[in-house]
Parts: sequence; structure tokens; C-alpha cells
Amino acid sequence: MRTGSASSGSPWGLSSLTAVLEDGQRENWFDSPMISWLSVAAVLGVAGLAAGQFVAPRPVVRLRLLSNKNYANVIFIMFVFSAAFYCVAFLLPQFLAGIAGYDAEQSGAIMLVSGLPAFLMMPILPRLLGKVDMRILIIAGLSCFAISCLLDIALTADSVGTISMARSYYAGSARYWE
Repeated sequence: MRTGSASSGSPWGLSSLTAVLEDGQRENWFDSPMISWLSVAAVLGVAGLAAGQFVAPRPVVRLRLLSNKNYANVIFIMFVFSAAFYCVAFLLPQFLAGIAGYDAEQSGAIMLVSGLPAFLMMPILPRLLGKVDMRILIIAGLSCFAISCLLDIALTADSVGTISMARSYYAGSARYWE
């Protein structure tokens, strides 16, 4: 088990940062002493994590791995995809409930339809992994995801009632390829 301030800075630093970002607005940001102290703890924790990169023989997070170009590219693609996927998965139900006026059952039905292709592709995709080049699958998945996100561009307050199940099904099938 690792000990020492350089390697133990990340858990409490990242936990403090999470608390600041989650509760900051509710607590009126830096008007709250709790948010101020948690911000100081977050800065110190992240600084401890950074110091651990140089001091600890086995740091908690090995940032040196990012010097490998292939690994860094994969991490970058996964970061961008994860952020985009989270935004779509979070914003679409918010739009449906807040702007389109859907109730929880209606927005749940739309989101359920977008998950259906993932369920249907589960037996097929493992067979494709051994027969089709991984790069082709990744490019196809990212392209389908981009197209599904482009389908959401036209959503406005005036598009209430035009959100189709077919659009949700395509969006779900595009997201499964990732």
C-alpha cells in the first residue's frame, strides 16, 4: 500500500473538487466558507497529485503514459466521445422535460428506444470484432454518432411533437458502435 502526501493528495483533492463543483452554485460559491475551504483542499490535492508524478516511484496516475502517441490519441478520442455522449444523454431528457413538456414516462420511452439498438447488437458486435478491422468499426461508430448528434441540431422549442422514435432508434444504434 502506498503512503505519503505525494500519492495521497489525489483522493481528497479530487473529492473536494467534486464537492465544490456540485455544491458551489447552491452554496453561493465563494461566499460560503465551506466552498472556499474545499477549493483550497482541491488545489492542494491536485498539487499533491502533480508532485507525485515527480517524487513517487509509482505515482497514482502515470501521466508519462501520455507521451506514447497512440495511447494519447486513444485517451483523447475517448475523452471527446465520453463528453459528447454524456452531453447527449443528459441534455436530451432535460430538453424533453423542460422545453418540449414531456412527462417522465414520455421522455423515458424516447430514451428507451435509443437504448434498444444496443440491446439488439450485443450478440452481433462480438462476432464483428474478430472479422472486421477495429479501425473501421471505430470510424463507423464515430461517424454514426456524429450523424446522430447532427439530428439533434434542429431541436428547438418549436419542434415539440416532432421528436420521432425513428430518430431515437438511429441515435441509439449509432451510440452502440462506440
